[in-house]
Amino acid sequence: MKMKCVAVVLLSLATIGFLRAQSFYIVSKNQHFVQTSAAGVAAEPLAPFSFRAHTTTSATLTLPDGSTAALSAEPRKDDYRLDRKFATKAALDAAFPNGTYRMTGAAIPTLSLNLAADNYPSTTPQLTSVTNGAWNSGGVLVVNPAQSVTLNFNTFSGYATSGVAGLINFYFGSMTNDGNDRVQLEVDTFSQPIFGAPALPPLTTYTIPAGRLLSGRVYRAWLEFDTVSAIDTTSVAGSAVGAVYSKDLSFWVAAQSPGTSTPPPVIVTQPASRTAVIGGSATFTVDITAGGTREFNMPFSFNWSVNGREIDNDPNSKYLISGGSTGGMGFNLTINSLTAADAGDYAVTIVTAGGIATSSPATLSFATSSAPAITAQPRGATVNAGTTVALTVAVTGTPTPSYQWRKDGSIVPGGTADTLVLSNIAAANAGNYTVVVSNPSGTITSNAAAVNVTSDQPSQLPNLSVRTNLATGQTLFVGFSTIGSKTMLVRAVGPTLAGFGLTGTHPDPVVELYNSGAVKIDENNDWNSALTTVFASNGAFPLLAGSKDAALQRACSGAYTAQIRGAGTGVVLVEAYDTGGTGKLMNVSARNQVGTDDNILMAGFVVQGGAAKTLLIRGVGAKLAEFGVSGVLADPKLEIYTGAGVKIAENDNWNALLQSVARSVGAFDLTPNSRDAALLMTLAPGDYTAQISGIGRTTGEALVEVYEVP
Repeated sequence: MKMKCVAVVLLSLATIGFLRAQSFYIVSKNQHFVQTSAAGVAAEPLAPFSFRAHTTTSATLTLPDGSTAALSAEPRKDDYRLDRKFATKAALDAAFPNGTYRMTGAAIPTLSLNLAADNYPSTTPQLTSVTNGAWNSGGVLVVNPAQSVTLNFNTFSGYATSGVAGLINFYFGSMTNDGNDRVQLEVDTFSQPIFGAPALPPLTTYTIPAGRLLSGRVYRAWLEFDTVSAIDTTSVAGSAVGAVYSKDLSFWVAAQSPGTSTPPPVIVTQPASRTAVIGGSATFTVDITAGGTREFNMPFSFNWSVNGREIDNDPNSKYLISGGSTGGMGFNLTINSLTAADAGDYAVTIVTAGGIATSSPATLSFATSSAPAITAQPRGATVNAGTTVALTVAVTGTPTPSYQWRKDGSIVPGGTADTLVLSNIAAANAGNYTVVVSNPSGTITSNAAAVNVTSDQPSQLPNLSVRTNLATGQTLFVGFSTIGSKTMLVRAVGPTLAGFGLTGTHPDPVVELYNSGAVKIDENNDWNSALTTVFASNGAFPLLAGSKDAALQRACSGAYTAQIRGAGTGVVLVEAYDTGGTGKLMNVSARNQVGTDDNILMAGFVVQGGAAKTLLIRGVGAKLAEFGVSGVLADPKLEIYTGAGVKIAENDNWNALLQSVARSVGAFDLTPNSRDAALLMTLAPGDYTAQISGIGRTTGEALVEVYEVP
């Protein structure tokens, strides 16, 4: 017996009598069916069986085995419910066995409700035929809104004899959010006189008048057959206390004017499973197209469910459903104030006049809480006035901790992220910085990081080196960008590496240099000994005389890419040096295949001078697919090591707060919520290595980038 809070537009005489009972205290066992064609009905796929308990006042339900369950208050409604869905009848009966149920509460006497033995209607509800309508291939009943539509039902064979009474309920309602389309039609008929309503013949047809529906809109219908096994109208004044066995059928109806059509929805991104914490929130997202476009500008219905139970679209409830009838590229469900009862499988059904699409279920589970722990302390630095300083802390903890930075013990306004960015730093910013990290399981304070401010100290990013394995037919990409003119030295070292004890070195690398227009402007196969003095003056180790290593030097201004390839396979070291000029080297990068163990992507760089430098360092994999790169590393991990081999920072999934920093240095945007990696760090002069590996030992093409942040 469905309890609906609706504005009823068309009611039968029996329904008017039925509503004279002002409240309900009911338990029911239910079987659910769907119809998507004229051929017949099928069990509802997500959860074909359910148990329901409904009260008007707060109550506790006692099961036949003596266990108890509390009923939850329904938002914006003066009632309380317990609604559990099941995949099988055996699971339903195991959780809620037949027998006597009791309701107790402060506002009611103890009520007994008897589900003594299965007494489901012997007939399953079905729409047998339609006048002025037909099923489409998408599983939607399409009707002509300009004509009257008659829905013909089969007959509830136990209507007059089973239990206390038979009840047939038909409900038809709008499912698209349009203020001009609020159709809600309902009719109930009883086989026995109840609540002053007369007994009526079973409902076998229902006619929707011509012009009542709007073309292009989506509607939903329920046809329900109930056996009222027990009823009591005296225990609670003005209320019904009863037990019901029910079978109900749902189907979708689309009003479509002749000659028009609507494409069916297609789910292009399924909702992903989430792990959350008690008291927090979780969001599920689904992306859809219709007719090949994400511009979803057509009437539609969408229904989220948990464990087969539909979720009420109520902005005042714990469920926040975003997305609208005017379209968009996705629909979101956010569950707030999470409790253990929210665990389960969540799915969404989207319906247009063209068809139905139901997502795969996504599971919400809960993580064990843990207190915050600092895995990388913030590092102080001496920086030039007018530059940017980034102090970073790395922590673990569940739920995700909050941050509050302090300077000399005082709160830093706005310092509530894992990275504290101080722009255009001045002498007043000098001091000792700490960060307090908290979650419900604990609080911890970092070590102090001393920031000192100087002026006019040299500080530059003079080179990048990449060591990796270069396979036959493979290309390693090394990029750099300058502001103004710089003379750059690019080397691809293979054979000389054997002198450092490396085995399996590349026998003959080749370097080619391309400008921003992808035009090759220089190349070298075997290096020229005239560059020997250039190597020495820039701190580059010497190459073996007559070796097959490659090197070239060229004046550059703008963006360039060095491509390294060659016959054979083996380890190669590629280096790009700033060897002079009036301009400034702003960024360096490298792209190659990331393997495992010794074959991960490693990029070395140097901060040179008397002051620290702030750098944006990124490990990009997933984003590369948008640039046509195949076989990308889906989930890169970025780790930063000092020249002494000490890990000082790491990142798995990048923080969206760094998007504005990336734009300020001319870096391309990363896709929101992608699994690319990024760090913003202020590093003292010294040698560093950025390492890119795949989470879970995955492999693929990745890009490492180092940008100077002014």
